[in-house]
Parts: sequence; structure tokens; C-alpha cells
Amino acid sequence: MSRPGSASERETVLWLTLFMGLAAIGGGIWLIYLDPTGGTVINLFGTSFRFSSVGNIGICFGAALVGFAFVRSRRS
Repeated sequence: MSRPGSASERETVLWLTLFMGLAAIGGGIWLIYLDPTGGTVINLFGTSFRFSSVGNIGICFGAALVGFAFVRSRRS
């Protein structure tokens, strides 16, 4: 079954997925480095929102994207 799009378009999507995954991993590590307890506070319109594991979620999300890009690159 053929897939729509040229080979260069698929390769571009794979590289962008890999880049976004690595950026999410880097951002997660950066958030953990900023606050070792894993707590992140976002002030939005005078209201504070506290999140406890944003860095960990970023690392896991990034790892999933990198894994997806790796699997997709092996199929094509």
C-alpha cells in the first residue's frame, strides 16, 4: 500500500519529530535542573498554577517521540 507524499516529505516529518522529541527531553531536563523538587509554578493573569512533575512528563513525552521517529525511520 503506497503512502501519500514524497520520500523527502516523509523524511522531513521524521526529522521534525526527532527534533521535537529531543527538544522535549532537553526542556524536561532543564525544568528539573531549575527546580530539583520537580515543582513548576506558572503565573497567568495573577493566578499561580503549581505543577509537580512537568519535567518528568516532558522527558517521557520526548522519549516517546524519539522512539516513534526511530521506528518510522526503520519502516521506510
